[in-house]
Amino acid sequence: MRGVSVMPEIKVECDCGQRFKFDVSPVNGQMPYVVNCPVCGADGTAKANAILASMPQAASILASAAPMLNRPVLRVSAADQVAPVATAPVAPAYAPAQSFPPQKAARQPNFALGVLGAVLGGLVGMFVWYFIFKTTGKTLGFLAIGVGILTGYSARLLGRYHGTNMGLIAALCAFLCIIGAQYMRTKVQLITSDDEITEMYDEEMVDAKALIAAIPNGTDDEIRLYLVKEAKEYGGNLKKEDIDAEEVEDFRTEDLVPAQDLVSGKKSKQIYAQEVRESDAELYDSPIGKIIFWVMALGIFNIVSICIGVGSAYKLGAGEE
Repeated sequence: MRGVSVMPEIKVECDCGQRFKFDVSPVNGQMPYVVNCPVCGADGTAKANAILASMPQAASILASAAPMLNRPVLRVSAADQVAPVATAPVAPAYAPAQSFPPQKAARQPNFALGVLGAVLGGLVGMFVWYFIFKTTGKTLGFLAIGVGILTGYSARLLGRYHGTNMGLIAALCAFLCIIGAQYMRTKVQLITSDDEITEMYDEEMVDAKALIAAIPNGTDDEIRLYLVKEAKEYGGNLKKEDIDAEEVEDFRTEDLVPAQDLVSGKKSKQIYAQEVRESDAELYDSPIGKIIFWVMALGIFNIVSICIGVGSAYKLGAGEE
């Protein structure tokens, strides 16, 4: 007599939306082992047990086996006994329960962690880009693409969550961090550095000493002779009598006196640097300065890189390949 082996097919729908199916030999109407969602790793054993309980096939297993258990037994007297005949072993009605090692549930998608990943990735990319500029002096606008990729990948890696909302969050973080890096870089470019101020100061000191040497007494006649000489060096044909008193006074006020103050130490290097800083601030705060600033910060090539970087962040955050 052959045994009865029942392997019902179980179809489970996980809370994450994933559907999966498998064949199982139930033990006492229950799952003999734990099952997990192949996508999110959630435990689906309870749902599988509920499906088994509702299946008429599982309930009829014992009923189908009952006739075999209650079948009449043929009794043979001692005189009629014959040599026993070997029979094939009867297969058990149920397959033995299989033991599986416990499975580690996969980490659930988390939107908040995805947002955190986008913010952290964008900030890291922004400061790395700025550090490269500070150490090399090169703007490297194409690094905006790298900031976008890092932002989107960090959101995807940390949150394990992807979708349109995450794509938009990643794109926004990438855009702000790219603009932040460009802002810091351009502000440094517009502000005169200490080394540049020192170089400017030394050059002006050399020019001031040469000017005072050419006009030692600062008389009107010396100034006129100096201006005639300067004009000839640049191809001009200026004559001494062509220079009026007003031009002489303007030269004395705007060129000679500042040179004397610089050489005498009346205008120290600290005062000179302060004047340069004030001039930078006036330019930066002016409307023209603002226009220059954003033209330098963005630029045609930078705009292209920004668009590619933001688009990359969106695609990675949204789960698009």
